[in-house]
Amino acid sequence: MSEYTRNAKYKALDKLLDAGFTEDKAIVDLKLKDIPKIDGLKSQDLPLIAEIQEVMGECKSVTPLLKYLSGDKEV
Repeated sequence: MSEYTRNAKYKALDKLLDAGFTEDKAIVDLKLKDIPKIDGLKSQDLPLIAEIQEVMGECKSVTPLLKYLSGDKEV
């Protein structure tokens, strides 16, 4: 079970979406060089981002949900 609160997870995901990472593959493939593209990201957010990457890597696809949450796709 994750040590992070739901609110912390939502905030980290929101930062990823705001930075344009709206597809699961983009988040899973996120590299260290991409970190500066994420506004407001703090060093303590990095382990949470790594956890999000790991979970998304285990899923078949969450891209439709990410696009919906980011506002790129209307339902």
